Amino acid sequence: MNVSTENRLLLCIAGLMLLDATIGGAVASHLLTNLDERSLRSFDTAVAFEFFHALGLIGIVLVADRIGATLWLRAAAWLIVAGVVLFCGSIAFVTFGAPRAVLSVAPYGGVALMAAWLAFAIGVWRRPA
Repeated sequence: MNVSTENRLLLCIAGLMLLDATIGGAVASHLLTNLDERSLRSFDTAVAFEFFHALGLIGIVLVADRIGATLWLRAAAWLIVAGVVLFCGSIAFVTFGAPRAVLSVAPYGGVALMAAWLAFAIGVWRRPA
């Protein structure tokens, strides 16, 4: 896959994440009335993280287009995708009835998100002259 195709794919993924987060926010405010406060707060956190990181993914792709899609920037983008799936996805699945054991992958997602932003910082700092 060439960089342009990869960037288009990542932008499409970001758009789908934003759609999913928008739906999640609507579901939380209109349909999840039976959740306890802690569960609702966790779901709201997952929705917010998905929104912010989807927007961040768009930013990473645009920066990569502008300064060059280095290995660090490409890694940052895919770590965002993995982090959102693992962190936000596990919380959403448990909210909708999956076994609580699914939450065991959430910390890996959180670490992936942190690693993504570190990779982004390194990628921007070490960009080719």
